[in-house]
Amino acid sequence: MRMPEPPAAAMGPPPDQDQRDRIATELDRCFLVEAAAGTGKTTMMVERMLALVQTGAAQVETVAAVT
Repeated sequence: MRMPEPPAAAMGPPPDQDQRDRIATELDRCFLVEAAAGTGKTTMMVERMLALVQTGAAQVETVAAVT
């Protein structure tokens, strides 16, 4: 019998956490993100968009996203 997978939180941070942090914090750069389905691309894009607006680097009216 196969054991169920542990929840993601119990597994610790993903191995690419450094890159994820850069996407959300280096707001003066452009990034191209390529990854498989279900890896968090849309989540990272939303975090980045929120950071841009919260820091004043962009206005809500000027932000667009394509997934």
